[in-house]
Amino acid sequence: MEKQTNSLEHRRNHITYGHMNMIHDFKKLWTELTIWQRTLIGSMAASFGDRDLINQRLYRITSEFKNKLQMFYGKVLPERLEFLLIKHLVTAEGVITALKDGNQEAADQGISDWYKNCDEMARYMSLINPYWNEAEWRNLLRQYVKMTVEETIALFSGAYEKDIEIFDRMSHHSSILGDYMANGVIQQITERPRQSWHFLRIDR
Repeated sequence: MEKQTNSLEHRRNHITYGHMNMIHDFKKLWTELTIWQRTLIGSMAASFGDRDLINQRLYRITSEFKNKLQMFYGKVLPERLEFLLIKHLVTAEGVITALKDGNQEAADQGISDWYKNCDEMARYMSLINPYWNEAEWRNLLRQYVKMTVEETIALFSGAYEKDIEIFDRMSHHSSILGDYMANGVIQQITERPRQSWHFLRIDR
């Protein structure tokens, strides 16, 4: 028993180059999402740039998340996550537009829908990977949305020093999201053989 326990601890503590690359890739994707979403907010605040091109870049990131996860989950499951990420972006743009227009009622409804999307994404992530905790994902995603709203308000009000401070926090938070996503995949592929992935059923 002690030998088996030591073997398990070794797998948990042994990080390969492949694992490091995975961590880097997921951190990069979350960071890019943060940067390009801020670019969209800045573009709308200052009425410059091509919003369609910025949105194309944002939606490309959702596709990159899907492609990365398909290496481990096949084709179908990551498509649902891509849909939820796209829903995140669509809702975000709606909230940003409402805040720019001063439509507080629409902004409040959009923010409520945004949090619901976070909860839906958190639940889905926990269903496809037992090392992803629903409550942890919900907390991480809701914090991300909260900071995005604060950043939007800061940019639209010209509080640029506050905007920079929020962006620094969001950059750090993006790194945490990337770490959590990657580490869940690493634990899943190293500690459970693929044939025992009964938890990939999501009809519950």
